[in-house]
Order: sequence, then structure tokens, then C-alpha cells
Amino acid sequence: MRISALLRCWHEFCESLVGAQGLPTQIHVVWELFIRVLQQGLETLADRRFSMRAALKSLSHLDYALVAHLRVDSEQEDFVDPLDLVFSELRNSACPGFEHAFSIEVCDKTAGFFVLRERAALPEWALPNAMTLHTLCVDRSYQGNGYGKAAIALAARWIARNRPSIGSLMLGVNVRNVTARAVYLGSGFRDTGATHYGPSGLQNILEHEIRPGG
Repeated sequence: MRISALLRCWHEFCESLVGAQGLPTQIHVVWELFIRVLQQGLETLADRRFSMRAALKSLSHLDYALVAHLRVDSEQEDFVDPLDLVFSELRNSACPGFEHAFSIEVCDKTAGFFVLRERAALPEWALPNAMTLHTLCVDRSYQGNGYGKAAIALAARWIARNRPSIGSLMLGVNVRNVTARAVYLGSGFRDTGATHYGPSGLQNILEHEIRPGG
């Protein structure tokens, strides 16, 4: 169970105690503030812990076998391109030097995957001074543990260190993909207000500032 779920259960239990004892409103407000601060602190510590355990591994266009086992939850299948198709596109890319595939490694196990694009490989909706994130997926056996956020942080760090002239990381997220959108917005992305109609429908364009030095 995630830390947030544990805290929610604890919060509900303590709320029942507060109601039963009829404690003053002021104490109830202080308790609410304490719970929120504690939750934020523990979630931050958890994100840092998972980020430390996760690492990126650069892949070539011939490395499909290394990620072929990855499976996402059924609710995400409509929004994530099949990885065999992604690697087929990488092998036949007109801009192979500007598309970079990575696996997300956790304790020497491949837990996820994504692609970064730049320059001539950028989609039409991207800013020229940006890189774009595509096909981010975390295997369902690793989901719910902060590895999506860790992958975004690692991608931003890779860009800051290897492409210092890049100012932002951008992506398109389907407007129906509420789960992914929440993860992105909780990982430093902001909604630009722009939209793009992609193969699976309307997408919101999000942007993450890249800070020098990672």
C-alpha cells in the first residue's frame, strides 16, 4: 500500500476519534494541517528514495528484446503505443541521431521505457528549444511506487547534463488520460494551454522547465 493510502486510512481513523470526543474546531484545524504536512513530507521522501533506486540505460534501435516484457495497466493500453511498433519506427527513422530510447532500470531489472526526441525529430507542436518525451511506460508490476516521477526526473537530469542548450521538456498527453496527466503535473510539468490532435485523440501539451546542471 502506498504511503498516501496509509495516511488516508490513519486520517479517517483519527477523524472518527475527533468527532466522537467533540474536540474544539481549533484542534481539528491544527490536526488537518499536521496531516497535510506529514503526507507531503513522506511522499517527497518516497519519491527521492525511488529516484535513487531508478536509473536510465541508453538503448539502441535494436534493443526491443530488452523491453518486450513490459506491460501496462489495461486503462493505459489505449494511450501507449505498442513497443514493437515504437522500435520499428526507431529502426526506420529519418532522424536516428535525434531520437534517444531509454529503459528505466530498478535493481538491475527493466521496469520501464521512454523515448526523447530533439531537433529534426521534434513533433510539430514542440518548441524548437525543447526536447520531447514519448511512450513513457512503467511495467504494471512496478506501478504505484513513484517510478514514473523518478523517470521524469532522470530524463530532465539527462537533458540538463547532455543538452545544456535545451530549455524545456515537452509532451502531449491525451485529455482522457487523467491518470498520466496527474503524474505529469505532479512531476514538474505545467499545462501550456495548447492542444494537438494525435492518433488517439486530443492531447494537452505540457512543458517541464529544464534547470541548468540538472
